[in-house]
Amino acid sequence: MLRDRPLVLLLMLVVVFGVGALGGAGLTDALGEPTSGPKVPMPHHVPFAPGAASFRFAMVHDVLHERFPKHGPAFYTERDRVARAKLAALKPDSDEALQLHDDIAVGLDRLGRSGEAVEVMRKKRKLQRDRRLTAIATYETLANLGTFLVHQNFAKLQSGSHEARAAVKEGLEHIRTAIRVNPNAHFDREKWQATVIEFMLNVADKPELLRESDCLGNRLSTQIDVAAFRFRPPDSRVHSHGNGVARSYTPTFATRIAPEFRRLLVAADGDAGAIPPDAAAKVRAGITWVCAEMDHRVNSRGENLNAAPFDEPMLGIIGMWRQGGGANPHFALAIGETMLRVGQRQLAWSAYERAKRFAGRYSPDAATVQFLRTHCDGRQSFIESTLRTGATADWRARFDAELAFGEGYQRAMQEYEAAKIAAGRDVYDPAFLDDFQNDREPISTPPGDEEYVRLEAPNAAWYWRLGMIFATGLLAAGIMAFALNRRRGGGAAGTPLPVGERSVA
Repeated sequence: MLRDRPLVLLLMLVVVFGVGALGGAGLTDALGEPTSGPKVPMPHHVPFAPGAASFRFAMVHDVLHERFPKHGPAFYTERDRVARAKLAALKPDSDEALQLHDDIAVGLDRLGRSGEAVEVMRKKRKLQRDRRLTAIATYETLANLGTFLVHQNFAKLQSGSHEARAAVKEGLEHIRTAIRVNPNAHFDREKWQATVIEFMLNVADKPELLRESDCLGNRLSTQIDVAAFRFRPPDSRVHSHGNGVARSYTPTFATRIAPEFRRLLVAADGDAGAIPPDAAAKVRAGITWVCAEMDHRVNSRGENLNAAPFDEPMLGIIGMWRQGGGANPHFALAIGETMLRVGQRQLAWSAYERAKRFAGRYSPDAATVQFLRTHCDGRQSFIESTLRTGATADWRARFDAELAFGEGYQRAMQEYEAAKIAAGRDVYDPAFLDDFQNDREPISTPPGDEEYVRLEAPNAAWYWRLGMIFATGLLAAGIMAFALNRRRGGGAAGTPLPVGERSVA
């Protein structure tokens, strides 16, 4: 018994070191970083302007998979009929009549009759001029007129029509005027709408831009560092060509800003929108910036006019996708490039998948269409290479199922609308969709853990180091115990292991 004492002591050390290693590892994540501290919302939970919406990654998921309500042709056709009937009984320049012009024009645009929508808005604009309304009252007219001019002429612009180019430039000028009149309307959507239109006008002169940049200014050749998906990247506001980042927040946020953000949230009863403006600006300084890798929109001071925290262009794209012209390959590509740069790999993968399915609308040039497909395939392969083998095996099936679910919801809603209209239901009734919505679960995806970053607990780093020391001790003690046991003739049954046999993990 006494001769086995060294072995017993070593085995005791194994147990002690093992407990310590497990204790230390329990405070760390799979990458060896402490995870025991409290969760704090990411900085994009603070809206970029007072009263504006704040971004959630679930919003991107929902537009990519059509998980939002969408009126159908029957709804817009019936609303057009009812609106025109109401308009005929009103004074033409009354406030109600002017609003009906927007209803009619929006419906025409959604029905693919953008040219007619333009004429309705020109008529409304003349009525407003005759009434000498204030500039702010003309905002919606200008924004809609500009949008419909672009929708009417976009395909012809891609084909090189000079008339279409002039009409799109007119539309852009109306949108810029709308921005000046009401800068924060629609949560800055028009700003990014103007950015996209400017890009497409540049593409008309230089088609190769479609192989260099997305419509927001993210360079398509930018190589994203695989390590950036696992470790905190350099400060993401340093925009140099070819350097990508893969976190939606900067190291400054994780290490300095987040603890103060948590305190501010407690004081504001959890409402990120109620944080004082100065403090809100400091929190938002921790958001990764994007859209600044191309130099076609640089002012006289060398500042890139596209550069912005990533949530701002994403809210703009989401708004245009849902409330404007709908899905298209340019928006899908921009979402993919942006999500890739902020580390949301599955969202990026899904965006590239959607872009490929719209590829035929990317350009009239077949080679450029093929470029888009090849680029998206390459980005998807890169994303898959950063994850463990098999982790993405079901992504395409899940994407198809999610998209089918979203499109099925929209189709069911439009069938419901058609049935209610046929039964004589008024489309202007506020309860028009109540029965449909009450019979179904909400279509919007609830946000999840992707919206939070975890702070280090005060002693987490110390426990982590101790755990690593214990783990090293465990390994050393185990090796020593095994070696001593073998030297003394040990084995599971007291016999030496055969020469050449190895244990298999």
